[in-house]
Amino acid sequence: MPRINELFAFIADKEGPDDEGILVAMVGDEPIALVATTLDEMPRSREWIYKVAQQNAFRVQLVKFSHREVLETLNLRENGHHE
Repeated sequence: MPRINELFAFIADKEGPDDEGILVAMVGDEPIALVATTLDEMPRSREWIYKVAQQNAFRVQLVKFSHREVLETLNLRENGHHE
């Protein structure tokens, strides 16, 4: 797998830039965040995203995150402990 240096996400805000969240799709009972490592992996159904935004009075933006900072590493293959 290639190294992940950027993420793309659909971000929704209802009250302004200080009230944001990642848009999710429900798959059964599970919320799945609309996040991907390439634009090609993002959902192609802009109609669905538009409906969600319109029904909930959200502003939705497709955002690219490109700063990588490792906060923790779990390396369970070597000794069963995390670093």
